[in-house]
Amino acid sequence: MSKILYTLTLFILLSITGFSQNPGELDPSFNGTGIIKMDISGGSETSHGIAVQPDHKIVVSMAADFDPASLSFDFAVMRFHENGLVDSTFGVNGVFHYENTLGSDIPYNLRLNADGTLFVTGSYSQTPNNTEFMVIKLLGDGSLDSSFAANGVLIQPINVGQDYGRGLTLDASGNLIVCGYSHTPGFNYRHNVLCRFSSA
Repeated sequence: MSKILYTLTLFILLSITGFSQNPGELDPSFNGTGIIKMDISGGSETSHGIAVQPDHKIVVSMAADFDPASLSFDFAVMRFHENGLVDSTFGVNGVFHYENTLGSDIPYNLRLNADGTLFVTGSYSQTPNNTEFMVIKLLGDGSLDSSFAANGVLIQPINVGQDYGRGLTLDASGNLIVCGYSHTPGFNYRHNVLCRFSSA
């Protein structure tokens, strides 16, 4: 009897060990391999920000070259289901794309809000050498929130040079706070920048 119990216990332990994952291993339940590799624009793409919604959907901000001939990047935000499949109900077939033909726009950080909306901050090009702080606000379906700034897009000049919004948060009053840096024209150094925008 004890031999049978020992054999059964050993079988159970071996089964658990065989099917369990060690911390840090790729999770094959995510997209089959644990890795998503995809081309959404036909050109170069770089992801910068990521957040997980309460419903476990994954939101990623990225710079994407939708027009390889222009050699410039646009804001893009993409949403995935928990299993790694693209959420086609977000934006257009899973992707929000903000186009600017003046130069490259680079999103760096994103923030999910309790009401399901989303802030993304980065830089907006007036010219290739003159970028401004930029924040976009998206609704839960991946469309611009027209109640925020100018039809969902906030562009804030800091200096006549390259300004980049790199992080953002909300304070206790709901005001939007954005941090980043600004290149001083004619010099090789940067200044730290902190901005607060009214919630009203």
